[in-house]
Amino acid sequence: MKYKSIYFVATESIKNLGNFRNYLIENTEHLVTFHFPHGYLRKASYLEIYEKGKKISRKEFFQYNGSNNIFKLLFYYLYFNYIIFKFVSRNSFVIVENPIFCIFNSISSAFKNLKFVFWVGDYFPNHKGFMWFYNKIADYYNKHLSYVMYVSPPLYTHYMSQLSPHDKKTKHRAEFSLGIKRRSMEKRTLHKNIVMGFIGVIREKQGMELAFEYLKTSSNVFLEIIGDGYSLPFYKVLARKYGIEDKITFYGFVEDINPIIKTWDIGLALYKNSKDNVSKYCEPVKIKNYLEYGMPVITTKTTYFASVLTKYHAGVVITEKPQRLHDAIVKIKKNYKTYEKGVRTIQETYEYKKLYDKTFSFLSE
Repeated sequence: MKYKSIYFVATESIKNLGNFRNYLIENTEHLVTFHFPHGYLRKASYLEIYEKGKKISRKEFFQYNGSNNIFKLLFYYLYFNYIIFKFVSRNSFVIVENPIFCIFNSISSAFKNLKFVFWVGDYFPNHKGFMWFYNKIADYYNKHLSYVMYVSPPLYTHYMSQLSPHDKKTKHRAEFSLGIKRRSMEKRTLHKNIVMGFIGVIREKQGMELAFEYLKTSSNVFLEIIGDGYSLPFYKVLARKYGIEDKITFYGFVEDINPIIKTWDIGLALYKNSKDNVSKYCEPVKIKNYLEYGMPVITTKTTYFASVLTKYHAGVVITEKPQRLHDAIVKIKKNYKTYEKGVRTIQETYEYKKLYDKTFSFLSE
């Protein structure tokens, strides 16, 4: 085993983003994980413990079913610290993707000699309300923790600009990319009726309107959507308004996406290219999901990864117009084998094990 003892904390919907959780399970002698749902999901938060890759324990916590998300977060914070003092070994690394869990980390760090790692996956351009509070905490721990990891080039650029030259030299700061698991799958056969797929949190600025506009006039093209979110009811109403209910399948939150996603022909990541879209800064997780399952991607130029798709011929980058989406579908359909080859190349380049072995070698300290 590469790593001795790690405590990994992440929301339920992204707990295995980039196969990082699986990587930790495979390579850690004693691994403790804590996962909790977004506010719109009616699920309990839970603890799991792994010893040398085998799960030996699981515990679910009390589920607060009220509508106040601040209360929910408070419960998660309390559970997080309960786990630290009850189940986490001394001298462990604690990896958190939400800076809220870094609050008062000096107490637990001193008590058990823990090393906190802030996994920075977000920056919110909207500085109002809770987002102002979130950004202030993220900024503080970006400057003061010994270990901070940035999961995209834009995040690295933004947060590194806040550091002093001394901090840049004396503290561990690194940019990395989410890895891709190379799956053994049957050879893809393009459907006569193209099946497009979307996976992720259902919210604004994800390009759903663009896809719906296209479906109003398309034929022999269907859309399947995996995910939940506060905006899900809005898009179900919009589908009825546009008269395209028969072309769209809403699956909601799905535990096992394999049976669904492996049947898709093309993955959609139509992020809106606006200054206030958090996707401009983040790692495009859904794109990595599509590539993992061997399908080409249609995206916009919003994220840094658009240029990577173009470089490897693993997808098509479009402007935000229904006609451009149509043109991209036709282009991929005519050259599907070429794009499949590009996807395989990008899978090899971003294979998660070799990426993480290099990036997270400091966890073996």
